[in-house]
Amino acid sequence: MGRDGPISGKYTGNRQFTGNISFAQGATGAGFNFVKKDTQIWYVDSGKTSPASSGDGLTWEAAFLTLAEAVTAAGDYDTILIAPNSIETIAAAGIAITQDGLKIFGANASEAIQSAALKCTGTAAMFRVTGNRFEIAYLNLSQRGAYPCIQIGSASVGAIYQTYIHNVNFDGYATATYGVEGYLTSDCVNLTIEDCYFNHMLQQRLDAVEQGLQLEEIPLMFRQIL
Repeated sequence: MGRDGPISGKYTGNRQFTGNISFAQGATGAGFNFVKKDTQIWYVDSGKTSPASSGDGLTWEAAFLTLAEAVTAAGDYDTILIAPNSIETIAAAGIAITQDGLKIFGANASEAIQSAALKCTGTAAMFRVTGNRFEIAYLNLSQRGAYPCIQIGSASVGAIYQTYIHNVNFDGYATATYGVEGYLTSDCVNLTIEDCYFNHMLQQRLDAVEQGLQLEEIPLMFRQIL
């Protein structure tokens, strides 16, 4: 395995990596503004074969096979990175996001590309968000049950603050109710959705009881093709 050693100052010029890159854990963001100091980065690779089993999730070589494992391991303000895959199936009950500041990033270069994809034939929303400042981006989400892709809030938690959803391709499979839904008794406070595609939703793309809802209209795209 190659090793560069410590690098300081400004690095100029092009560099090409032919393998996966694992970032230092607990670093001061390693120069990346999406990583908070003293937090963990977790890795998910549902298609890895050597070994075809989950490790501790702290490097690409020891990545978790499922996103659910990474979410279970993650704490507040941690970051989860998802490798390119064919498509990972999420359990029908979906995934609960209870942490504050959790970030989940896929490998899609844009919302129009399917490099990192998740599907769920749900008995609930794919993601049930009750933590504040949750961010999710660069993924394809395909909900194939009559539930939302992302539900924000619950009957017991109330207002959820500053959810940020961007560069996501939502596929309702002509079955899902909504792309993003605010729970009936909850306010989605300062919910921001930008640069997303919404396809084949059975009812509508958004159903949010909001305070300060921000929709970036360009290039937010709604495609209701059944």
